[in-house]
Amino acid sequence: MQTRRMLLTVAAILLLGNILAFSQNWPPHAGKCDASLLKGTFAYNTDGFTTFGATIKGTPNIADFTPFALVGTWTFDGQGGMTSFDYANAGTGAFQRTGTGAYEVVDSTASAENCTFTMTWTVSFTGPNGQTQQTLHMYMLLARDGTVLKVLTQDAGIVVACSFDRK
Repeated sequence: MQTRRMLLTVAAILLLGNILAFSQNWPPHAGKCDASLLKGTFAYNTDGFTTFGATIKGTPNIADFTPFALVGTWTFDGQGGMTSFDYANAGTGAFQRTGTGAYEVVDSTASAENCTFTMTWTVSFTGPNGQTQQTLHMYMLLARDGTVLKVLTQDAGIVVACSFDRK
């Protein structure tokens, strides 16, 4: 009888602790969407296709694209700025890249639960063809709980969709 009472007490304490921990983080985004919601470091890995470095006349076709893979982190400051560090491989061996960017809210009247951003990101690297800098434009959606960031490139000549996880 004593053991049963002790087990029920421990179970009740654990349940109450979980409820309190969950309620402190709910709702995860209260109020309006603003740049401060996107703060912290997110890790990712992705692959895609690019025409970067190719000489293309007119609209690229599928034969003009080269596959590539990336793994790295993006760190957001909560004020519209970001830095990045990753490694890329387009079949010529892995190389390191670093970058900076500026992001902004798409609709400041949206609720924080429907928060989307656009970002201009400039990445620098020394690849197979020497020192290079590339500027890309991204569309980003922050998950309701703030732990996942979905990203899609907006530029012609590169096809990437990826998911970032908060570190």
